[in-house]
Amino acid sequence: PGTVAEAEGRLKDFVRMQNEKLLLISQGGDENDDFDRKFNEGEQWEWNVVCHACGQKFPPRWSFELQDGQKAGMRWDEIRLDSGMWNVPACAATVRYECPHCRHPHFDTAATKADWNRKGDYVRNNGENPKKKSFHWNAVIADPWAIMVSEFLEAINLLRMGLPEKIIQFFQKSMAEPKSEASVNEGQVDFTKMKYDMATKESDDFMVVMTVDRQEEDLYWVMIRAWKRDGHSRRVWAGKCYSRAELKAKADEWKAANVFVDSGYQPKGDSGVYAICANYHSQEQRWIATKGAKEQTFVHEIGQGPHKRSLRRSWAEPTVGDPESGTGPTKRNAILIRFSSNTMKDRLKGLISTGYWVEPMVDPNDEFERDYRKQMSSEFKKQKLDKFTGAVEWIYVCPSRHNHFFDCSAGQVLAATIAGIIPDLMDSEPPRQGTPQ
Repeated sequence: PGTVAEAEGRLKDFVRMQNEKLLLISQGGDENDDFDRKFNEGEQWEWNVVCHACGQKFPPRWSFELQDGQKAGMRWDEIRLDSGMWNVPACAATVRYECPHCRHPHFDTAATKADWNRKGDYVRNNGENPKKKSFHWNAVIADPWAIMVSEFLEAINLLRMGLPEKIIQFFQKSMAEPKSEASVNEGQVDFTKMKYDMATKESDDFMVVMTVDRQEEDLYWVMIRAWKRDGHSRRVWAGKCYSRAELKAKADEWKAANVFVDSGYQPKGDSGVYAICANYHSQEQRWIATKGAKEQTFVHEIGQGPHKRSLRRSWAEPTVGDPESGTGPTKRNAILIRFSSNTMKDRLKGLISTGYWVEPMVDPNDEFERDYRKQMSSEFKKQKLDKFTGAVEWIYVCPSRHNHFFDCSAGQVLAATIAGIIPDLMDSEPPRQGTPQ
């Protein structure tokens, strides 16, 4: 920080003579650092290459998401180890580059690289700026693709272990893109996408759940999903509401019988989460306040008398959330359920990776969908050392703090777990007397 300003400070005499020139050359840095801001101020030109099949130009980016939900760009056969990690050597042996226009595969040969350099050209991506010009060029048209894919997949394997440094370096050095922990997860989430009528209830829908993440006085991030008994769910609506009345109307519109509201922000008071849930709760539409916790399991007491036993589950038995507003016999309390935040987010990641988490087929360039995808990939696990005990634990972190839909999704998984749609693997019944140990 400050290096660019130092260079600009040495131009003052030339500025007065109106013949100053400043040339900045670098790999990618962090988003919004001095170099990134200078690049964005300029008239931006990006190197484009020509497809050998359709003849159209495209920038040789690492990946493109197409409107049909498929991907183009650098591609390889998806070969994984039993652990779920990428089989790096096997994948690297299948590498090709697919045109985002026609999906034609290009292979890493000297002829391909020479043609892309000879016929390629810079294409402007924004408005004119005669005083400042920015140029972007990456290693795809120069470096061996098998080595690049190996570096990328090894970095992805490390990222899934909570070590993001290698993938950050890959995009900064090889793709010349500004990256940090706040953005490195973007694009790493692959949803199952289908075309479906979001307004139509399907015959095998088991329940509709609305989850809410409150962030400000009257700003609510909302997700509504329809769940099937087999664990599949599909998004039917997501967006923002700006009042309690709008929240209630949205729940009624989609006939959501279960509404889970995160109580992490402003739980108490006349307009707090507890008050909202208490006022709207009914047998027909259950409004439940929720709260993520560090605990992995919670004890549930099952049965009565001699048959009473304890189970451990990933969510706690319901308790009372006191709004601390109103008095007298008409005062109503909310139902509050605490849950293991890590466990629900682990299950969410599992549902996404196995294709049970279904998203609508939409234009990937739509501004809302881009923000939705960014939020859904905003959290990742990282090792944290407990300074007091010396123990190492894995926790979810969100450097950008822009994770509202991800939090709503964790609430969806909680609802499905309570409903028995998703097995709660924390359940553990102690053996009864006389049964085999």
